[in-house]
Amino acid sequence: MDEVAQTLNQPGVLAGYRKGDRVELHSLKGAAEHNGKCGAVVGRQGERVQVRLDDSKTLALKVENIRKLVAMPDAGTMRRAFAELSAAEKKVNAALPPGAGMEDPCA
Repeated sequence: MDEVAQTLNQPGVLAGYRKGDRVELHSLKGAAEHNGKCGAVVGRQGERVQVRLDDSKTLALKVENIRKLVAMPDAGTMRRAFAELSAAEKKVNAALPPGAGMEDPCA
């Protein structure tokens, strides 16, 4: 069994892609009109990954014709993360002796 087929057979994994992953299509020759379109992984079909495009069409694509998109966290997630970081920083700063970390590194 080749490496792609082994990866596709792992539970919950579709050649490194999971259901719901956002992807962009590229390097398609027979259906070049779909290059640059985006969609979400919905399953697998043999050694291909099924992708539902944003226009609702579903295609079975070779792994080499899709690129995973990085999901950006929403604003609420970012606010919570910054609040946690700020709280942690305040806790660390409170534990330092007065003036610690204020030395001039160029002196």
